[in-house]
Amino acid sequence: MAEVQGIELSADDKANMRTFLRLVYADNPAVVDRWDMNEAVFEIIMEMIEQVLQCSDRMDYVPQPGDLVGGRGGMRYAKKVLKSIAERVEENQGQPSRGIYITCRVAVSRNYRTPLELAGTGL
Repeated sequence: MAEVQGIELSADDKANMRTFLRLVYADNPAVVDRWDMNEAVFEIIMEMIEQVLQCSDRMDYVPQPGDLVGGRGGMRYAKKVLKSIAERVEENQGQPSRGIYITCRVAVSRNYRTPLELAGTGL
């Protein structure tokens, strides 16, 4: 990740950063209030956004729960899933959609908690 140095963070920027982190840490948003919204936290947030979007893009192509266990029903479902994926790719002109999956949010919140704790306390 490219290091961001000398960036000036306005009060609005810091408020937006805090709002984003409260969404990511929805299970414990108060933890975010302990952190200083600084350049190091901003850098981590940039990486978090990239990771959550990449994860969500990939999740768009995971078949939804259903009967994929052999037989005709499974084949029909598999064909339906493949058609749905193809339609999404076509709709998005080859680009996955930008919805955020809870699974991805949780993974990113877990993976970045320690770096945020350190950066948010100035360490």
